[in-house]
Amino acid sequence: MEARVLFCLFGGKVLGLRDSSVDLSALKMQFDAWPMPNLKEVLVISPEGTIVPFWP
Repeated sequence: MEARVLFCLFGGKVLGLRDSSVDLSALKMQFDAWPMPNLKEVLVISPEGTIVPFWP
């Protein structure tokens, strides 16, 4: 996976996917299948540069 975790704040993560070809539906399935303790939120920076709430 070519995503970069940009920072962690208050139990959340931001994944920078600007230079990535990651399939977002497959990534969502991975977060659902293997939950991370204390992870409250995941935001994604899309290839277009927008910040998108991703998980949960």
